[in-house]
Amino acid sequence: HYMTQKAIMYFRACNVDKVLFACTGDIINSDRRLDKLLNAAVNWAKATFIAVDLIRQCLADLNQHWELDVAFVTGNESRLTDDIHWSEFLVTDNYDFNIFNILALLLKDVKSINFIKGDPLELIVRVLDKNVLLIHGHQNGLNKATLAQKDVQAIMGKYASQYDISIDLVLFGHIHSAYISDIFARSAALSGGNTYSDKALQFSSRASQNIH
Repeated sequence: HYMTQKAIMYFRACNVDKVLFACTGDIINSDRRLDKLLNAAVNWAKATFIAVDLIRQCLADLNQHWELDVAFVTGNESRLTDDIHWSEFLVTDNYDFNIFNILALLLKDVKSINFIKGDPLELIVRVLDKNVLLIHGHQNGLNKATLAQKDVQAIMGKYASQYDISIDLVLFGHIHSAYISDIFARSAALSGGNTYSDKALQFSSRASQNIH
């Protein structure tokens, strides 16, 4: 609620006309590693409905002021399967997919909130005649702790050469550390860091989200 109110203040100061709510996955953390399981506050089933309620409240607060587009891709931590997959059939077996489809059903009669459906791993959204690519960040070199500009440019190059689509901005997350550049932005997490980002990646993380 606090971050939503801060966003509303910022949007109003900037005379925003419409809001894109973009989620890059991993709403729920994995319980495959014992240390993550021990740090979980509740089980996955309970966490699903807590997440649905929190995001619903956030969307309702924003929707009091603006029409909303809601877009999402699935993350690797919230998958239901043990292995990481890349086909649409398997990557939608995921709590991120469940949460946003529950929200879409709950809010289907709200005409001023539009849920964008598309590729669950790499979703292109048009914003002010620009192509914004949503991706989780566990693909390509994006999952490196030391992110390089060339990793994002490689993804942009794939879309340009294979699909003749010019990508203007890439948004992703994955490793709980915010980084904002000219052509991409990596978000952190509302929960801050976890044991993996703290001990394995040695990141000093803070609870945050990006506004673009």
